[in-house]
Amino acid sequence: MPARFHTAPELLGEVGAAGFAGAGVFGVEGPAWPAADVSGRQDLGAALRCARLVEQDPAMIHASAHLLAFAHRL
Repeated sequence: MPARFHTAPELLGEVGAAGFAGAGVFGVEGPAWPAADVSGRQDLGAALRCARLVEQDPAMIHASAHLLAFAHRL
């Protein structure tokens, strides 16, 4: 199966090129997801708060395993 990995700026550019405006890119899991995953803890409140703090931080967005683009069509 072919796959394509994007950086946040690449994804933002691709969304804009597709005719969408006001685009934003968010990191979904944040930097704490590996620790939360390995620990097997059910209470992920701290990891979620951490993800929300840095979800659009250019220096931290790539610590997420997945990116989400949000925009509207003109």
